[in-house]
Amino acid sequence: MKDKVCPKCNSKNVEEMMYGMMYFEACEAFGVKEEFYGGCSPDDETRPDYICLSCGYEWK
Repeated sequence: MKDKVCPKCNSKNVEEMMYGMMYFEACEAFGVKEEFYGGCSPDDETRPDYICLSCGYEWK
């Protein structure tokens, strides 16, 4: 995501977190990296929206 910057390390290497039922084959086909898959049914109020792929920081 070009418009997002990590609030911890200022990196622009940021991705939006993905949620929902995912299958390994689907992740592979779409090029989804495991680092930004957030699980099946997290709480909307507390789940992070973004992850920094440089430092691993997650935020809303």
